[in-house]
Amino acid sequence: MQKTRFRFLIIFIYVFAVCLGLATQAASTDTEDNNVVFCKGHGTVSFQGDGTISINGDGILVVNDEDAVTFTDDKELECFPTEDGSCIYIGIDDEEDGGVVSTAKITGENLEVSFTGANIGIKASGNAILVLKGYGIYIHKTDISFTAGRWTFGGATITIEN
Repeated sequence: MQKTRFRFLIIFIYVFAVCLGLATQAASTDTEDNNVVFCKGHGTVSFQGDGTISINGDGILVVNDEDAVTFTDDKELECFPTEDGSCIYIGIDDEEDGGVVSTAKITGENLEVSFTGANIGIKASGNAILVLKGYGIYIHKTDISFTAGRWTFGGATITIEN
């Protein structure tokens, strides 16, 4: 019984700390970000619509518009084209680069972006649908409120509207 309470306490403290970090990040964003979502977790993230999504993590990124993607720290990743014209990028946050964390920033219209992996960090804004599947938490900041939630294997769908 005491082990269960201890595990619950540890999980609660971890979730609280991550939510507090996301809330602090959301509160400190520019005033132009009236409707923005911050996420941390593991699994699959899908973004469809117009706007900007910044992604970091260990995984594979698929984007329907190669010209919409830029990487921080001037990292140049090879685009592996698919039959439908999308690009697959492997190794966004590659351990072989000495642990350098790179962020992919994708901006444009009619975007279709997906990222599958671990240790995912996301900031998304615009007019889009964001689907989070796996394990993690998110904060959705609007003009009037903050909403915190978790993403599960069944999926969490968030509508972002500026």
